[in-house]
Amino acid sequence: MSDIQVISLLGQDYSFRIAADEAVLFQQAADLLQQKLADTKARHHGSGHTELLVATALSLCVPLVRQTEQLQDAEQRLADLVGMLESPIDR
Repeated sequence: MSDIQVISLLGQDYSFRIAADEAVLFQQAADLLQQKLADTKARHHGSGHTELLVATALSLCVPLVRQTEQLQDAEQRLADLVGMLESPIDR
């Protein structure tokens, strides 16, 4: 079952059909987005809505890119460790 969730961003309402079991997660994401938009708006006085949305989206993507890089590095280290454990040890 899904519900309609409405969020207001920069004076515009947006409706989303959200699965009932994801409603809390959606609200948390909407709250985070609204806070990031407010932060961006405070730093970029006079910017239009589109510029604010783009700047906010980029600020949210930077940590995701970093996390992806860290995850890939960790996966490579694990693969290297597994490879070391699987290869015969010279004695």
